[in-house]
Amino acid sequence: MAIVGVETGGTSTRVAAADGGRVTLLAQVPTTTPDATLARIADALRGVAPDAVGLAAFGPLDLATGALRATPKPGWSGFGVADAVRDALGAPVTVDTDVNAAALAECRWGAARGFGDAVYVTIGTGLGVGVVHDGRPVHGLPHPEAGHITVRRAPGDDFSGVCPFHGDCLEGLVAAPAVRARTGKDGADLDAAERARLVSALATPIADGLVTLAYACAPRRIILGGGISRLDGLLTAVRREFRARLAGYPGCPEHGDDAFIAPPGLGQRAGIAGALLLAGAASAPRWPPG
Repeated sequence: MAIVGVETGGTSTRVAAADGGRVTLLAQVPTTTPDATLARIADALRGVAPDAVGLAAFGPLDLATGALRATPKPGWSGFGVADAVRDALGAPVTVDTDVNAAALAECRWGAARGFGDAVYVTIGTGLGVGVVHDGRPVHGLPHPEAGHITVRRAPGDDFSGVCPFHGDCLEGLVAAPAVRARTGKDGADLDAAERARLVSALATPIADGLVTLAYACAPRRIILGGGISRLDGLLTAVRREFRARLAGYPGCPEHGDDAFIAPPGLGQRAGIAGALLLAGAASAPRWPPG
């Protein structure tokens, strides 16, 4: 069975094809306008005739229709991304959020392997949260949107936030646009002193959000990914703040293990690996490919 995975992100879109349990193509194209991005997807997959397609899309999504809801990505609000991918590739599409797909892949092959209950948090262009419970992604009305919860700040942090909907929600305080607004630079361009100040400002709200997820979703693993999560020292600071904010409740020793909040075992390819799972779990190849 030939399957295709498509992962649309705010900055780039990944595509993969697999046949007979083997990855035959893995490519990346820029995410620009919907029409241009779909054309690049079709071009990257030229000559591939899939039986099924898994689409891991940035959100928010209407999972019943496969269309995007109100998104800050210019030109994408209301776009029927699932229908467009189906028409471009000529095969049925199973759609979920990019973070739900990544959570599924991490449960099968990555940092949450062996667990059916996990949360995947990615902090990049935005902040997305995927939740897997009992081996299945959580859906509802429409799906988890925990990037927009209200969190506590580091003492003395008066940054107003950049979320166009809420200002100082979790995403508005810590995602890449917030880093640029706070510092005037991208995270990779900061010197050691600037990075230390930024880590101090980000660790508290991120940890506060993870405490909420730990209490509300009861995961066995929280996976923290995305470009911002790779700032030197941030993961260590988040783990420390997380334990302090739990304050010993409910007393699960697992919460004190560094593995409880872990980087993605699949690195930056968790989303595209999850897209292949959406296309057909039984036909999904061994991951990572090699």
